[in-house]
Amino acid sequence: MVVYLAIVLAGMVSNQAEFKTDDVRICVDVQSSVYTYKVTNLGASPIVRFEVKGHAAYNFMAPEGWQKVVSSGVFQAWTSEHRAAIRSNKTAEFSLRVSSEGAVLGRVPAKVQFRSGETATVAGVWAPVREPRSYIALVVGLILVVLLLHTAIFVYRDRRGKKAPVNAA
Repeated sequence: MVVYLAIVLAGMVSNQAEFKTDDVRICVDVQSSVYTYKVTNLGASPIVRFEVKGHAAYNFMAPEGWQKVVSSGVFQAWTSEHRAAIRSNKTAEFSLRVSSEGAVLGRVPAKVQFRSGETATVAGVWAPVREPRSYIALVVGLILVVLLLHTAIFVYRDRRGKKAPVNAA
């Protein structure tokens, strides 16, 4: 409900959402298999680090002057260059592409670190997450139910058609 309200209030379409704290705003745009994070600094100290989880992700992009690494499914980007940091009221883009390896749209915390050493965590940011195993069990269960119903219908029709005629004596 909160995300929906954020989408409506921001005038965004259904493939975009905005998440924010007092110090940072993150707008997420999902186009096909590409997640784009527009990080806006609302604080006084420049942002020097961005971090978000991304299951089955690749092709990570960070602004010029930023370094990036992916470890244990976490996309981390940082800069030590003063000019590359995200200054107050400025925005920078980070992105990743997702393979079709069982990733679904989910919500994860995103973290930003400021040059001052403070860290801000933005809860519930859209990101690709591992598809729950319960989906697989649900699909298998539905297939079994359909097969059982199909078999029951054929058995019922078969028995109905083979009834012995009533002898009229």
